[in-house]
Amino acid sequence: MEKISLTKLQILRLCVNTKTWTEIIELTGLSKPTIKSHLSKLVDQGFLDKIAMGYKTTSKGIEQSAFKLNRREYATSDKIPSEVHNMINEAILPGLTLKDRVRAIFAMGILRNLKEIKPVRLFLNDLSKAIRDSVVVWLPKDLSSELDNNSYKVVNQLIAKQIKSVQKFEEKGKLQIIIDFDLPLALDNVINDQKDEAIKKKLIENKEKILQTLYNNWARITK
Repeated sequence: MEKISLTKLQILRLCVNTKTWTEIIELTGLSKPTIKSHLSKLVDQGFLDKIAMGYKTTSKGIEQSAFKLNRREYATSDKIPSEVHNMINEAILPGLTLKDRVRAIFAMGILRNLKEIKPVRLFLNDLSKAIRDSVVVWLPKDLSSELDNNSYKVVNQLIAKQIKSVQKFEEKGKLQIIIDFDLPLALDNVINDQKDEAIKKKLIENKEKILQTLYNNWARITK
């Protein structure tokens, strides 16, 4: 593995979820010339991709890190994600009309594939995927155990507390865990991937409301 500076490793970890030039400067606290030099070298080495939305770490770049990237797996089967259950049970349904809210109740049962109900289910599934993809947890590569659902619940409880308190915290110790939380980007990604134009339109039209509602109810949705 090629030797790489701690600053470059920090940038690679930050950019697993795409970051703009301004965001990288704010998050690292480094000067513009220093950041410009690091980004240029990382792109030249193939560790970063410069894309329209900013900078994104490549698979080659991830391999340079002493950490392993973890995201909560999203099931592509017909199984209903826990976040969808929680949103419906807690009546946290941003972007849905009253009629759609009624349909959401049936989205968990045997009627979920009916023509009138399926779009609501797909809409909620997209929100669930955005929620899971928004959280990146870095663990040391030599740590043998994988994150289980209970571990992700703990991580999400931490995120919920930070959202509520708007306070930053830093744990100093031998084991470093990095959490990258970027719900707006994750939601943008599911919007871009959505093939159903009606669902895509609903997601776009209600984006700000969705984000604010999910932020305010993160603990209840991800429990």
